[in-house]
Amino acid sequence: MLRTFMMLLLVAAFSGIHISASKNTSSSQSISLDYYNLRNNKGYLYIYSYNNPKQYPFKHFKVKKTRVNMQHLKYSMFSLKPDHCAISVVDNENANAGLDRFTGIPTEGYGFSNKKARGRSRSIMKFNLKKKKKHLTIKVQYT
Repeated sequence: MLRTFMMLLLVAAFSGIHISASKNTSSSQSISLDYYNLRNNKGYLYIYSYNNPKQYPFKHFKVKKTRVNMQHLKYSMFSLKPDHCAISVVDNENANAGLDRFTGIPTEGYGFSNKKARGRSRSIMKFNLKKKKKHLTIKVQYT
């Protein structure tokens, strides 16, 4: 029994997740996300997608919650503006559905669709889905 459970954990850890919505439109876009630099495999990773970076951090278009134990996932985005979308991730280690802070400084991991983005650099977060690039690598940062 324990051996079967451990085998399932290994398979889950090295496989991708396909996330999709029930309504498939002609404007649907699919992107592959790799995230790295996770401190541990506790809690959940929240993936927020935005139609426009100016909506960050309060008005996300879609959110996906997934276990942290995976390093790669396939993420399907529907009805996004292909030239003005953005993604942010939060490594919610204690699974309390929020980014913990101490005196305003995040104590849990976070990352953005553009590696150069920090804090509220909204315009630099955006990426273009019209281009051939359908793969993003997001570094999870800790302060």
